[in-house]
Amino acid sequence: MAHFVQLLTSFTCNVATYLSRIFGMDGKTTRTWKLVLSWLPIILLAGWYTTTAYHRTEENPDEKLTPTPTKVYEAFQRYALEPDKAGDYRLWKDVRASGERFLWALPWLFLAALVGLHMGLYQWVEDLSLRSLTVVDKIPPILLLALIFVVLGTGDIAKVAIIVITVFPTIALDTQLITKSFPKELRIKAKTLGASNAEITYLVVFKNIFPRVLHVFRSSLKAIFLALLAAEAVVSAVGIGYRTFYVQRFSAVDVILVYVITATLALVTIDLSIRWYVRLRYKWLDK
Repeated sequence: MAHFVQLLTSFTCNVATYLSRIFGMDGKTTRTWKLVLSWLPIILLAGWYTTTAYHRTEENPDEKLTPTPTKVYEAFQRYALEPDKAGDYRLWKDVRASGERFLWALPWLFLAALVGLHMGLYQWVEDLSLRSLTVVDKIPPILLLALIFVVLGTGDIAKVAIIVITVFPTIALDTQLITKSFPKELRIKAKTLGASNAEITYLVVFKNIFPRVLHVFRSSLKAIFLALLAAEAVVSAVGIGYRTFYVQRFSAVDVILVYVITATLALVTIDLSIRWYVRLRYKWLDK
């Protein structure tokens, strides 16, 4: 009996030590544990939803609020694989329209990074821009929808303007902070070696902070699409935001989920692509 207690105590201590190495404050997970823990919340959420959906459908075959995965797939087939009366595949038509508006906004967001770069390096640019950008950054862009549609019309220009107004100040201000954190000694060293202001700005500073600027863009993806979808929902005839708010009038949750999943996959793909590019191109970043 004493031997059994000793073995049990030893086993418990070993398990506790192993778990502390993983779940402790300074613990490190193995590749297997990383895979399990990263997918666990998603699997639990999907399992809970699927169970709930099938249970509610058994009670009420006309259930619309929690469609089963089968109904969601059928909605995907209708919107993605079957043309409508006009011969269009509605899901891909909406994705293309929203994607084009997103791409049209990218040059303005790159300009925001350049503004933040100059704010961080040149005092006069900071004095000129900081206060105004800070104020604009605090304006809820949704409140400006009506004004923008009156001034710019209801076309794609207005929708791109909503994205720019929403995200431009944030990217500029974050880039300014990143620029100011760049070691001043490196700038002085470059100037000592004969570099011009333009060379220091773009070839020394911007080149080194660019991966961090990309992470700022990553963190702004949700805000970008939120502004875009809000603009499409108010005034549009095509787009993810338009279609989602159109079908909600008929409580078509299965179609809404198709568009939610599609938009989520698009954002995740962009996010992972940026991460992969930064990790591959700037291996020195986290060292």
